[in-house]
Amino acid sequence: MRFCDALNCQRFPEEVTLSDDLPDDQTLYQIDGVDLVVPRAMVTPPLAEVLSTGRYEHLEARAMSKSLRREDRVLEIGAGVGFLAILAARIVGQGAVTAVEANPDLVPVLHGNLTRNGVGGARVVHGAVSPPGSPETIAFFARRAFWAGSTDERGKGGETKIDVPAWTLADLLDVSEATFLVMDIEGAEEHLFDAPLPEHLRRIIVELHPNRYGSAGVARVFQGALGSGFAYAPDGSRGKVVVFERVDP
Repeated sequence: MRFCDALNCQRFPEEVTLSDDLPDDQTLYQIDGVDLVVPRAMVTPPLAEVLSTGRYEHLEARAMSKSLRREDRVLEIGAGVGFLAILAARIVGQGAVTAVEANPDLVPVLHGNLTRNGVGGARVVHGAVSPPGSPETIAFFARRAFWAGSTDERGKGGETKIDVPAWTLADLLDVSEATFLVMDIEGAEEHLFDAPLPEHLRRIIVELHPNRYGSAGVARVFQGALGSGFAYAPDGSRGKVVVFERVDP
């Protein structure tokens, strides 16, 4: 079964015309040689400051730069506007990157940024990751600041509820054949490592959200990763961004 047949990848024209003249409702941010065009309606003042100062996803980018190999296949869940997917594609090639995004309004933004940065061949999958046995769709809570959307209901309010396609982590890892997982899904990561992880996965970068699930949730993430043969990797881990590496047999 072909990848996009299995995961219902978003299909876009092979050639996308990108104008240098941006509409008034969009802003161009440049971070580490990556051009990101983002609708202003999706950006709050705190998020705009992070984007403008180059601090957007900088810890994840740092962790990825320390351990990503050219032969890796990358799965990013919670791809947002595409920053990390673009950085990864420049190392492993666009055909080895799968970017999963739940917010339907962000999907075309994600693809536009991939294309703008010369890696439009990366796979884009619309949907959210969910535990095994979940229905075919899952509730996603979109917020104005695009980076705050999540399937975790424990939010701050002011969200818009949207039903989006649901994918299990096992299915995404299996069909993408990912060796390298990057994940920032605003608290929904708490239960995702309860099921065993495949042998071909060698490294995980995940942003923790203890404000949503407390120390018990952090322990659950660690226990799940350890139970699948992974260990905490201090090189690349910093603050809430944690790196796990597979333990050599």
